[in-house]
Amino acid sequence: DSLLLKIEDKTGLQISYKSISPSILSAFNIKGIVLCDVNTELPILQIKKASLSYNLKDLIKGDFSKAFNKLIINGITVEYDSIVNNNLLEKLSMLSTKTSSTSNNAESKDSKKLEDIVKDVLFTLPFGIEFRDINLHYQDKMLNAVASLSDVILEKDISGLLLDASIDGKVDVSLLPPLQKKLTASFGDGLN
Repeated sequence: DSLLLKIEDKTGLQISYKSISPSILSAFNIKGIVLCDVNTELPILQIKKASLSYNLKDLIKGDFSKAFNKLIINGITVEYDSIVNNNLLEKLSMLSTKTSSTSNNAESKDSKKLEDIVKDVLFTLPFGIEFRDINLHYQDKMLNAVASLSDVILEKDISGLLLDASIDGKVDVSLLPPLQKKLTASFGDGLN
């Protein structure tokens, strides 16, 4: 609980979950994950279930590169309004600035962008990640965007050098007055 309170204090996000249950033979499950904006108490992210499957034999041996098979995150809802939740973005930006300013000058020159960190994480994970039933909603003064994705699958190819992504879903974007237009895009069959 003290770790969750530290995260809440640093990020402005309150994290809660309904249950954690390890399946002794095959998976570690977390249900009912919710991240709320501390100031508004409104949920920003909700996840029905996250499940990390593993091989018990490799886990006991301590071979973590083979122990974990796949992470499946199911029932994701993201609701972000840049006007209502602007304090959250400011707090996260300040945290990012503090983190980079505390590193020494040599590290600052070489500090990684968020995009580079995400790439590093995705390419070092020894297992695939599958997101199912994703609903994203973003709104600001000019834009209302909704994305509904049925599946997003990220896996390394056989060589381990490339990341394959398969995405199925639909995106609707409404430009609010005075621009007042609606754009829709559907996609599937994956991206490589």
